[in-house]
Amino acid sequence: MKSRYVRMSCLALAFLYCGTSFAGTPFLPKKRGKSKSFDIENLSLGGGLSYTAYPGSGNSLGINLSGHYNLTDKNSLVIGGSYGLPTKITTTVYGNAYSSMTSPDQIEIPATFSYKFHSLYLQFERYFWTTNDDNFGFYGTLGAGLLLIPSGKATYGTYDQTNYYISGGTDAPGAGGFFIRGGLGVQFKLGSVIGFSELKLDIPATQVNGQDVEVSIPVGFGLNAGVRYPFGK
Repeated sequence: MKSRYVRMSCLALAFLYCGTSFAGTPFLPKKRGKSKSFDIENLSLGGGLSYTAYPGSGNSLGINLSGHYNLTDKNSLVIGGSYGLPTKITTTVYGNAYSSMTSPDQIEIPATFSYKFHSLYLQFERYFWTTNDDNFGFYGTLGAGLLLIPSGKATYGTYDQTNYYISGGTDAPGAGGFFIRGGLGVQFKLGSVIGFSELKLDIPATQVNGQDVEVSIPVGFGLNAGVRYPFGK
């Protein structure tokens, strides 16, 4: 995995920086969009539901909140986060014998882990063929974020606790790490609010500030959907 995603976090963050700094960037051309000065009328706040599948680690349904600011009529910046509801993962763990005289020296024990997946993210949106002021808009996203998986509750099947113990403790282990996000989305006006729906792909970052980091979070893909209230309408 490390060789496959090496330096992705640095490249993506550099891409975001260059896109907002230089008019000549192909993905984020400043001169094509109509500039907008900083104004609360360019701000919208919203929320909705977030569903993310983590292959091998379960699925997460959560509540998503975000702030959306229109930099130009083609470019927007989003800061948000999601609070995951509890999700259960069924797996198998190993119990080790206290004594070398016990046979077998290791047994399999069924286990159910209960986790919550929480995330914070910053992403850039670029509108294609449309603008963020149109009744219908189509855009691509690129960003980065932090995934937090706190230690959860663990339930184990029946086993001989007199002769065997579970290594690593009895709590479901937690994890955390940075990810790079890409995706596609649509927005549409619904009276005084704006509806949106977007597909996302979160890939764990293998480097942070030029340093290799251990990947402890899974790849995730899913859907964010909800509504935003624009202050300028």
